[in-house]
Amino acid sequence: MFKIKKPKYNARWHYLRGRELIIKRDYGGQIAHFTDAINLDPKFAEAYLFRGNARRNIGDADGALEDYNQAILLRPKLPQAYHNRGMVFVEKGMLDQALEDFSRAIQLDPHNSNIYMLRVQVHIKQGNFQAVIGDLNQALRLKGLALERADILEIRGLMQWDLGNFDDAIADFTSNINYDPYRAATYFHRGSVFQAQKKFDEAIADYSRAIELTEDYADAYYRRADVYSQMGDSTRALADLAIAIEIEDDNPDYYLFRGRILRRNKDYDAAIADFTKVIELAPDNPDGFIERVLALNSTEDHASIIRDLSAAIQLKPTEWSWFTDRGVSRNKIGDLDGALADFQQARTLNPSSALVHSNLASIYIHKDELNTALEYAEKAIELDPAYHNGYNNRGEVYRLRGQYDAAIADFGKAQQLKAESQYSYLGLALTHFKLGNLEQAQSFWRQALALEPRYGDLEWVRNNPAHIKAFTTDVEALLNAINRDEK
Repeated sequence: MFKIKKPKYNARWHYLRGRELIIKRDYGGQIAHFTDAINLDPKFAEAYLFRGNARRNIGDADGALEDYNQAILLRPKLPQAYHNRGMVFVEKGMLDQALEDFSRAIQLDPHNSNIYMLRVQVHIKQGNFQAVIGDLNQALRLKGLALERADILEIRGLMQWDLGNFDDAIADFTSNINYDPYRAATYFHRGSVFQAQKKFDEAIADYSRAIELTEDYADAYYRRADVYSQMGDSTRALADLAIAIEIEDDNPDYYLFRGRILRRNKDYDAAIADFTKVIELAPDNPDGFIERVLALNSTEDHASIIRDLSAAIQLKPTEWSWFTDRGVSRNKIGDLDGALADFQQARTLNPSSALVHSNLASIYIHKDELNTALEYAEKAIELDPAYHNGYNNRGEVYRLRGQYDAAIADFGKAQQLKAESQYSYLGLALTHFKLGNLEQAQSFWRQALALEPRYGDLEWVRNNPAHIKAFTTDVEALLNAINRDEK
């Protein structure tokens, strides 16, 4: 009687069965067979390697790392183990460890271009663009690339651009265009470099070629609009932005840019509509609110300005200038306490700002706390001796105290620093009037009116909450004296 010989299921048999299941993506079956191989031969490094691959494919990153570690412990010169462990480190955000593994894999397998491309990804994430270029150069010299040569050149061109190596970037993009003249993205990238170099004609030509190749290339219209805007051609810029928005009507950047051009063109209603769209599409981006504030400044709708500044501040509470701007609007509607709180917060965020200290001086003038106002005005001058409003506010303190010579000196200094400062001329006019110098007062008053004609309207002066009572009284007395003199 013959005995049937049972097949010997050794470690290698399980290993090969596990390998056969890779193409079927049967990860559970792979893990089972590789585990059996390891149990039969605990020093089977390749079994750990492939079990690690299967574990990685089911999302078990920690299990994969354990297997790759063991594979490396058993075979320290197994490049694929370092390669695969490096990929797990990338997925876990452990970039330094990934870089170390890919570098070791390259040492062990220096002709594998794909490992260089994996290390490129780490260099990009770490912002080490010079190292990116070095690895791309090496990858281009090797065969067996996973990416086409043109794609490598494209990436290298982008890295050269980021490094400011514009000529090298253009050379790479031009090589790609010569290799394949129908890659719209390459024309777009080369156009972007030309734009950075302010070679506007070349940039427009490349963006236009990109649009010819891909008619719905919204970003190419957007960037060409940017070039036209820099050239001062807002008509063509707006036309391109209209097409970009038609193609991609949910991109807040397009509306933001168009709104800025419209605001510069003083088409405030259209600008506000675009910034409102930005806010709708990107409510967590403070830029939409701030740009709408700039457009609203033309309307003096301070309630809306305060609303938008408050929204921006909630999104970014560390921006001192927004507290300053909100304080200015609050002051203009007579909310002195609100303005004071905003200016104090701005000072906390930026204690070296002359503007903030000058604004605080102005608030304390309104509150008739002249000693405190003087301290802030003098601090503003100390911080920036060339800032005109520091002198205007100190001059106003001196004027209200009856120190007219000192007031004239400060208003005169402010006028020298900024010739179009209406407050300097107003201060000089009112101070000379107090001194009985009506002719000089009239001369300075006319210069103030040239800058802000509304000061000739006594009702506007009286009803403006930003004007203190003493100022309104002095303006009224000066206007009456001028009217009597003209009669």
